[in-house]
Order: sequence, then C-alpha cells, then structure tokens
Amino acid sequence: MYKGGREKIAFFENNTYLSKAGNSADAPELIRNIYNYFRNDMLFVGLNQQVNMPEWTENTQNIQKYQAYYLKWIQV
Repeated sequence: MYKGGREKIAFFENNTYLSKAGNSADAPELIRNIYNYFRNDMLFVGLNQQVNMPEWTENTQNIQKYQAYYLKWIQV
C-alpha cells in the first residue's frame, strides 16, 4: 500500500520518473526533447500577471465573431 503524498509512476526501466526523463540516459531522445521543450521554451504566467494583446482588440470583426459565439452559450 502506498503511503505519503502523490504516488509517482515510473516511466522507464530504472524507475525514472517523468520529471527526470530529460536527465535519464536510457530515455528516448524524443522524450528528452519534449522534456527540454517544456523546461526551456515555455513561459510561466502567474495568476497575478496579465497577458496583454493590444492587436487583438483592434480587430473589430474578431471581437464581434467571438461575442456572437459566446452569447449563444450565455443566458442573459
């Protein structure tokens, strides 16, 4: 029976977890590339940060299209 926090599932024969896949010698190159992509190329956006896309608000056709789509699902 497992005791403690979350149970970790090993992904490789030497019981390496996915969080260490990029450092594992027996991990396939594809797994290492995916791991390194998420580790190096992804940007973290915190809960208190704002994503600013001013060019999105300049396109009124897109705004109207999205507004019409979402109004179908919202009961006013």
